[in-house]
Amino acid sequence: MLVDDNEINLMVESELLRQYGVESDCAEGAREAFERVKDKHYDIIFMDHMMPEINGIEATKTLRARPGWTQTVPIIALTANAVTGMKEMYIACGMNDYISKPIEIPELNRILLKWLPKDKILVTERGEEHGISSPVLRRLAYVLDVKKALQNIGGSEQAYLGIINAFITSAPEKLERMYSFIERDDFDSFSVDMHSCKSSLANIGA
Repeated sequence: MLVDDNEINLMVESELLRQYGVESDCAEGAREAFERVKDKHYDIIFMDHMMPEINGIEATKTLRARPGWTQTVPIIALTANAVTGMKEMYIACGMNDYISKPIEIPELNRILLKWLPKDKILVTERGEEHGISSPVLRRLAYVLDVKKALQNIGGSEQAYLGIINAFITSAPEKLERMYSFIERDDFDSFSVDMHSCKSSLANIGA
């Protein structure tokens, strides 16, 4: 399961896992994650750190306090705050490991090999990489790091175009909300949205 309040992040992360043959459910925030674990047992949970209302650390503590499989399921922090001391904080709250955003393929390889059930892992050779075929993406490559963005989702041009479209659609509303936080001097909420925006920009190669 992927837990993140950012639609763009969820699209990128689920597409990347799909390239590995991993079927993932997406939860837009901690409350939805709490509902999902009532009915389904997951092999691994990727948990965003910076989320409004209930952040990833608080959500992890809540899951660990529940009886049953959530006490032992691997929970991996998804974070853009990969600074000294953060890993220790994640481990202390009940998480097993962390991975930085935007996700790097070698790091995701490490996480999946280490934490997925061994009987569900089949290691194969990565296919040969090809150039950018979409004329739209070739034009976007003048202003965005399209090659890097494609690497981050396993090379799917169709998925990347969907992510670009979702970003364009959602950006005006998010910017309006951020301006409203500034007007109300609500800089805690603003910082959470800015953190989310940073991830979205990285995901599209900006």
